[in-house]
Amino acid sequence: MWDLKKIISARMSSSVIIFSLSVIVAGGFYALAAGKYNEYSSKKAQKENQIQNILIAQQNSLNEIKKEIDLLKQKDEETRLSTTKLIISTQKIEDKINDSENETKIKEEDSQRKILEMEDKISGLSNETSIVVKEWRPRVARIVCQWQYSNGLTRLIKNGSGFVFGEDASVYGGIWTLTNKHVFLDDNGQPPSTCSIKLPENDKTFQAPFVYGSYKTFSSVDMGLIEIKDSNSQLSATINSEKEIFCQYNADIGEKMAILGYPSIGTVNDITATEGIVSGHEGDYYVTSAKIEFGNSGGIAVSTKNNCILGIPTFVKAGQIETLGRVLSTEAMFEAWGIPFQAKDGS
Repeated sequence: MWDLKKIISARMSSSVIIFSLSVIVAGGFYALAAGKYNEYSSKKAQKENQIQNILIAQQNSLNEIKKEIDLLKQKDEETRLSTTKLIISTQKIEDKINDSENETKIKEEDSQRKILEMEDKISGLSNETSIVVKEWRPRVARIVCQWQYSNGLTRLIKNGSGFVFGEDASVYGGIWTLTNKHVFLDDNGQPPSTCSIKLPENDKTFQAPFVYGSYKTFSSVDMGLIEIKDSNSQLSATINSEKEIFCQYNADIGEKMAILGYPSIGTVNDITATEGIVSGHEGDYYVTSAKIEFGNSGGIAVSTKNNCILGIPTFVKAGQIETLGRVLSTEAMFEAWGIPFQAKDGS
C-alpha cells in the first residue's frame, strides 16, 4: 500500500509545481502585456507629440498669415487715406480754379456794369457835361483817411474826393492830390495816420503816410494837398497834359458847371457827376445850384463851357433857408498858393 503521507506529499509537490508554472506563465503573459502597453503608450505619446507639433506649426502659420493680412489691411488703409487726401486735394484745386474763374467772371461782369453805369450817367447829362466827365474822370480820386491810436486800432475814418495833378502844373514839384483840408484833418486839426487815394482808371491804390512835408494846408481857405510818392506809369500818363487846368477868370452868374466826386450815397468805385449853374458869389466861394453831397468835398467843379476847373466843391449842410453848395474859387486858391491870378475873360 502506498504510504499516505508520500502520496499527499507527492500531490502537494505537483500542485506547487502546477501553481508555480501557472505563476510563471501568468507572469510571462503580464510581462508581455506590460511590454505591449508600454510600446502602445510610447507610440501614442509620439503621435500626440507629432500632432502637437503639427498644431503648433499650423498656429504659427496662421499667425504669420494673420500678420500678413493685418499688414495688407494697414497698407490698404494707408492707400485709402492717400487716395482720399488726393481726392480732397484735387477737389480743392478744382474749387480754387472754379473760384478763380468765378472771380474773373464777377470782375468782368462788374467792369461791364461800371461801363454801363458810366454810359447811363453820361447819357443822362448834357453833351457838354458828357465831354467834361470823360476828360476829367481819370484824375478825380476817392480819398479815405484813417486815424489810429498808438496800439494800432482805428479811431476815425473820413472820406472825400480829390484831384490829382503835378509835374509842370504843380508849384511844389512832384505829384499831389488837391482836396479840402477838412477831408484829412480831424476836428482838432490833427492829420491822419494814412490816407488811401484811388483813381477810377488806375489799378493801384496809392498810400499816403502822413509825415512832415507829405501834406500841406492853408490857413486862409479850406484847401489842402496830399503828396503821392508811390506813383506808377499809369498815373504819370494820366497827369501828363499840356492843357490849362485851372480857369483863370471869375465865372459869371448863370455859367454852367459840373461837380465831379464821390458822394457818400453814390458808388465808391466811380465818380458821380451833377450839373448846376453859378448862382452867386460869396467871398472866396461860388454859390451853385449843383448838388453837393458829403463825400463830394475836395472834388472839382468844372466849367462845361471852357472845360477848366472853376474850384473845389465844399460840402455845406442844408439849412432852413437854402441848400445851395459852395465852390472855393480858383482865384482864392491861387492867392493861397501865392501865385498871381491872371484874370481873363471867361466868355
